[in-house]
Amino acid sequence: MFDAINKNLDSTFDVIKKELDGYSKKPEYNQVLQKLVDYSKKVLAKELVVHCREEDKSFFKDGIQVSSTIQTLGGFIAENKEGTKEIDLTFEELLRSNEDEIKNTILEKIL
Repeated sequence: MFDAINKNLDSTFDVIKKELDGYSKKPEYNQVLQKLVDYSKKVLAKELVVHCREEDKSFFKDGIQVSSTIQTLGGFIAENKEGTKEIDLTFEELLRSNEDEIKNTILEKIL
């Protein structure tokens, strides 16, 4: 039974990843990027260096330097100018870091 549940959860995470990939192509995605930028500036520094998708480079402007492009479903990795602090706000990392909470929510709904 637990194997079946784990397979269903893995399948659900694959669906979530596909949805996130599609979401990054929608107009609302820029609002999410802005919220992530605001959070990064609050946590790290007003001037940021980011690593983002090629498609997102044009989004970053004032006080944000794009250092490199990365392969991700969406979001970015931000660091302060000195490179001493970093925060990973890619969709994959946000999903991974909230995996237990997401699984618990799903399990509550199916059990």
